[in-house]
Parts: sequence; C-alpha cells; structure tokens
Amino acid sequence: MKPDNLKFHDFFLKTSLRNVSLSIAISGIVLILTISATIYTKRYLETQAKYEFERVCNEIKTKIYSRLYTQSLLLQSCSSYISASDSITRDDWKFFIENSMVFQNMFGYQGIAYNVIIPKRQLKQPEINSSKEKVTNCPVYPDEERDTYTSIIYIEPLSKENLRAIGYDTYSEPIRRRAMEYARDFNLSALTGKLTLVQENQVNKQAGIIMYTPVYKRNMPINNVKERRTAIIGWVSCPYRMDGLMMNILGPWGLDNNNSNKIHLVIYDNDSISSGSILYDSRKNETDIHDDISIQIRLNPVLFNEKSWTLKFSQSKEQYSYFKGKVLVVLICGSVVSLLLLGLSFILFTIHRRARQIADN
Repeated sequence: MKPDNLKFHDFFLKTSLRNVSLSIAISGIVLILTISATIYTKRYLETQAKYEFERVCNEIKTKIYSRLYTQSLLLQSCSSYISASDSITRDDWKFFIENSMVFQNMFGYQGIAYNVIIPKRQLKQPEINSSKEKVTNCPVYPDEERDTYTSIIYIEPLSKENLRAIGYDTYSEPIRRRAMEYARDFNLSALTGKLTLVQENQVNKQAGIIMYTPVYKRNMPINNVKERRTAIIGWVSCPYRMDGLMMNILGPWGLDNNNSNKIHLVIYDNDSISSGSILYDSRKNETDIHDDISIQIRLNPVLFNEKSWTLKFSQSKEQYSYFKGKVLVVLICGSVVSLLLLGLSFILFTIHRRARQIADN
C-alpha cells in the first residue's frame, strides 16, 4: 500500500473511532440526564401535589364549617320568629318557612321542625289539624314515663317521611338530648352526634345528624344558664342525611368518586377514627378499594360550637410513579434520544468496520 494510502487509512480509522466514542459518550450523558430529569420531575410533581392536596383539604374544611354556620343563622331566624310571636299555628309555620326562602338556602336537610316542651299534665293536648295531611291527633311518643317531655309539633315540608317525626319526643333520646341541652344552656346552635333519623328508610340508609337552636320565651332574661333553663320553651331543629348534606357542600365531588387520583374524604364523629363513627365516606359505594402504602393522609378537625368532626383526607401517589403521566413522558423522551444516539454509534461503528475491511483489501 502506498504511503499516502496508509496515511489516509490511519486518519480514517482514527476519525471513525473518535466519532464512535463520542457518540457513545453523548448517549451515556443523555441517559444520565434522562434519569436525573425523571427523578426531578417525579419529586417536583409530588411536591406540587402535596401543596395542592393541602390547599384542597383546607378549602373543603372551610366550606363545611361555613355551611354549618350559615344554616345555624337560618335556624336562629326561625327561633326569633317564634319568640316574637304570641302563638303560631301549623299554617303560620308553613307560611313563614316558604316565604323566608329558607328552602333556597339550606341544602341536604330533611325539614325544619319546631320542638316544644310539654308539661306532663298537657300530654294529651298537642294536636295537628290538617285535612290535607289527614293528621288529626299527635300523641307524644315513645310512650314511657320521664321527667321532661318534648314533641315535634310542626315540620316543613310535611312529606310522608316527615310525618313520622310528628309527635316524636326528641328529648327522650340521649344523643339528641345532649345537643338540646347544650343549645339551651349556651344559647347556641348545636349539632348532635351520629344517629339514625326518624325519617330514615331502609333504601340507601345513611348516617344522620340534627342541628338544634333554642327558643326562649319573649321578655324573659337569658343572661346565664339558670335563666336560660327557666326561659326555654322549645327548639327549632333541622335534620340532615349526611350524604345529601355533603353532596351539596362538595359539589362536583359527588358520592361516586371512583377516580383513584381524586381525594378520598371520610368524616368521623368527634375524634374517634373507627368504622362505627363514620358520618360520611366519599367512596362508600366502591367495592374495590385497596390499601396503598404510597398514600398521603391529612387529618383536619372541624369544631362547631364545641362539636367536633374529624376530616380524613387521603390521596394515592400512584399517578406520580415512574410509569405514569408526565414522569413517564420525560422517561420515554430521554430514553428515545439515548437509543437514537446508541443507534448512531452502532451505525458509525459498522461504517468503521467496513471501512477497515476495504482499507485492508
């Protein structure tokens, strides 16, 4: 081989080897950068998701408290109406409720009721006269001996379910009585613990709560607990089915939140985190729920006039794994570029080998 040909041969071989090495090095660097970018993207998305998760949790907590507070104001207006009246009939109660736009401002409720305290000597006197509902007599029940008697004498709307509540002595049941006593003693709206409403049926059975607001006799002092206990004549109450209440508060969340990436909300009565104290579960209709160790959980308490709920929020981090969403896009794009560079290295290596064979020949 001529000297000029040998020089060209050596130069070509060195250039080809240098190109192959450079391609492999670049491919390796791109692969390292891809791995780093994937890890960074995953951590960034998790951080952003954590902030968003906390923001949503706080927003929902605020919405729940605001709704309870708003509805307590509406019940206080009902209480003021009764206190300001010398006497009210069922028609008066119906007219007031319908014309005060209460129905347009209260959500998830079963009705608005007036519970009165009945002296023992007057137990047989409470009556509801209405030919439309065919209710002519309203005995107090349950029929058993006790010191204090109360009765639901008015409730609107007077639906078939609410008719079952007429005459019910709410003070006879411990959970209701505790809320009624607290409302009476402190002149505040009070929530009961978890209970089953009298209006509840066996179809789509769910937990219930009741909000009570005291009604005091007009022109009587209510400056302390003793005076309030003397002046009390009854309570305005509003029963809620929890699923209906929360559906209206949460809006687009609904009850069938089957998207695993969405936030799962469970509300517990007081601070007891147990199945028996669940008031509401946004995924209670789901049958396929698995425990996931990669889950973020947040507990937010809601305190309304000394009544506490515990909101448990949880969300799966599955969507931020290395094989989903934006993380997967970064991983795929970087891997494709790295493979293309490896392919280029292979092509250069093949060219180099063939060129060497030609040069040898």
